[in-house]
Amino acid sequence: GDEFGRTQQGNNNAYAQDNEITWLDWAGRDQVLERYTAELSRLRRAMPALSDTSFLTGQPPAGSEIPDVAWLAETGAPLDEQSWQDPQRHRLVMILAAEDDRRLAVLINGDRRACMFTLPERDGFFWAPAIEAPDAADNSRPISGRAVIFMIERAQAGTGEKRNGGR
Repeated sequence: GDEFGRTQQGNNNAYAQDNEITWLDWAGRDQVLERYTAELSRLRRAMPALSDTSFLTGQPPAGSEIPDVAWLAETGAPLDEQSWQDPQRHRLVMILAAEDDRRLAVLINGDRRACMFTLPERDGFFWAPAIEAPDAADNSRPISGRAVIFMIERAQAGTGEKRNGGR
């Protein structure tokens, strides 16, 4: 029911309610939310980094030069201790190591205002939306307020199959 936006008005025991709170209105379902939820499920299945239960260390896993996680500000700069402790900070980028030495970026804008996010570039790769249809290569993009965006690093055409960690 979550993929249909079914909050049940906070009810957590559907078996105790036989009324409009738990009845599912199939005609009124939110098909955009349903498709988006299906895409999130597909992304999680396709990206093992999103379901890995290993503790993230910030160090490269064996056989890779890419750290398992990097924590960045919306500018693409690494977060320092002061930024981590700033209660006014509502934006964060988490970059996870993905298969084939690619990376997956999770851009979180917890602010009410839109903000420009910039991802670090790497030779031979570009950032593309992981859920919406990939369009132009772009490492900077505005993120709406109160939004989470997933970006996947893809190899540029003509760079060959060999992939190695970059900067």
